[in-house]
Amino acid sequence: MSSQKTEHYQLHQWQPSDEVLREEFNQNFSRLDTALGERIVTGSYVGDGTKDRLISLPFTPQAVILATNYAEMYHHPRTAGGIFTAEHQLTSNEGNSMAAKVVENGIIVTFNDAYSFTNWNNRTFYYIAFA
Repeated sequence: MSSQKTEHYQLHQWQPSDEVLREEFNQNFSRLDTALGERIVTGSYVGDGTKDRLISLPFTPQAVILATNYAEMYHHPRTAGGIFTAEHQLTSNEGNSMAAKVVENGIIVTFNDAYSFTNWNNRTFYYIAFA
């Protein structure tokens, strides 16, 4: 049985003299699954070509990674994805227009004919959002 636990998630930590128990491993994995499940969400959407589109999430993210199904973040000269935060929206490389931004409980993705293609019609996008 472990004699110490971690500060934040109370995970079991074993000393050389401790007996290791399978139940404690299972408790650790359950706690990690709960903690990460509440802090990270992954998903996808198919672009519909509208100017501003809300992608709803179960929380307001602090950071988001967004890319097309071809792993594109940039399709010259258009911005099709990238990394953005609650404090800094994703802007297009050309034209300096908003390509995506964090909003309460989601993100806004956009499409315009010039440079912002994060809602590119019929293109699949994947995201990872971090609480």
